[in-house]
Amino acid sequence: MDSSDAGSPFDKLPPELICAICDHLDLEALKAMSLTCHRLEQICANQCAHRFFLCIPGNRLAFHSYQLGRIAEKVEETAILLKTTKRRYRRVHLDVRYEPEADSVEHMQAVHDKQLLQQLAVLKLDLPALSGNLAVHLSDAVARMDCLLELDICYRHQLTNVNLPLSSDLKLINRSLHNLSLDCVWPARIDCPNMQSLVVKGPFDIEAIVGNQYALHGVREPYWKLKHIKELVITKHLHSHPFPDSSTLAASYRVQFYRQLKQLKKLYYSDNGASDWILQTICESCVQLELLYFLVLEVEDRNSLRFLSNLNNLRELNILSARNVISFAGVRLPNLKRLLLDFVEIYWPPVEGFDSIEWLKITAFPWQEKQICDLFAGPLNRLRFLWIKLSIDLELSWYRNIFAALTKLPALKTLVLHNMPSLNHLNVMKPLLQLTKLTVQLSFGSDGTTVPVEVPKLVPNVERIKICADKELEKVRWNKNVASVPKI
Repeated sequence: MDSSDAGSPFDKLPPELICAICDHLDLEALKAMSLTCHRLEQICANQCAHRFFLCIPGNRLAFHSYQLGRIAEKVEETAILLKTTKRRYRRVHLDVRYEPEADSVEHMQAVHDKQLLQQLAVLKLDLPALSGNLAVHLSDAVARMDCLLELDICYRHQLTNVNLPLSSDLKLINRSLHNLSLDCVWPARIDCPNMQSLVVKGPFDIEAIVGNQYALHGVREPYWKLKHIKELVITKHLHSHPFPDSSTLAASYRVQFYRQLKQLKKLYYSDNGASDWILQTICESCVQLELLYFLVLEVEDRNSLRFLSNLNNLRELNILSARNVISFAGVRLPNLKRLLLDFVEIYWPPVEGFDSIEWLKITAFPWQEKQICDLFAGPLNRLRFLWIKLSIDLELSWYRNIFAALTKLPALKTLVLHNMPSLNHLNVMKPLLQLTKLTVQLSFGSDGTTVPVEVPKLVPNVERIKICADKELEKVRWNKNVASVPKI
């Protein structure tokens, strides 16, 4: 027999398929499998060991479902397993979710276990309080976790009564940490040289507070070292505390904050509203941005988007809502691939800087018919995915003209029609021979979910038309081998 034919057929399986098989094995079976040969050992070590998670308890809201003794016992059993096992797990996930006394450190004893410290990769803590000895013990534990990749600390509180200090005994110093998430927690110091992502949620003004550090100390970062991070998520609570200094001084601190984040590539700005000067500051300071998200854009000048032209590397722009009409006039984004605009009214003048866009989501208003038709007739030659959120009061002639304009998009493969009042409107669709996927989200109270018989002829390359009724996906599907679809 040829040597190439020797061995088990299992050896010829690709690693991805073996990992899929491993997903169905329990811990003991996975350990046994990894001991059979060097190849399976490597696959299990690199891709499967992350399945060993220690979650206490599984439900983040079930704070009272476990007694402290049961949790401590479970953690102790896991620590013993880690000491006696022959396999060194690459990822251990400790998710502490219970309610000790305010200054209790009992639940940190497991974290201090040497074996656990050496292997812990993910640590998530839900705490009713973070002060005194607890902060000191947590600081010491985090500093000794050599494999820690993700740290998530949540301080549970009542927002109406929250009174968070702007400094504490908590110091997060770790060389291996990649992702840090803080929910209503404000460490006195953050020094993680390999940190890539920072998520900050709470009622405080991170931009002004940390910006004050740069205003006082220049390029030095004695408290929070953030200059090297690549991703930043800012989520402010509705009951946010304003910065104690004057608004003018706080504004200058925010400018200092963004001027230091020159390595930032992803910014999620989930504040109550981004003003003109915030947008300008971000675009002039964080010029390496590849993704920019605004929860609410609150600009007064409709042409404020012109500052986006500074972001030559921007690949995705997402604006969930805008208080006023905005315009992309004069905006040049040569590498923009995705433009996602939800509750945003755009003034669409003739545009020339959109030729790179492949994904586009817009809201269509009745008075924008000509602007949108002109947009589709413009330089969108690479557009592959189009999502149109429709107004329910659009006339049939509006659909006829927009569908005619869609024929001018040569690369369009996927079309989503959101909030459509009737499937009969598809009868005025022009043939879209290049289209391969069509999804229709019906509005509330639509007049039926039966696809007109003539529609499949207009989109011959679409394998199925996905109908979403009342926010229930895929309730009805049209298959090219079936002439009609029954009503729900």
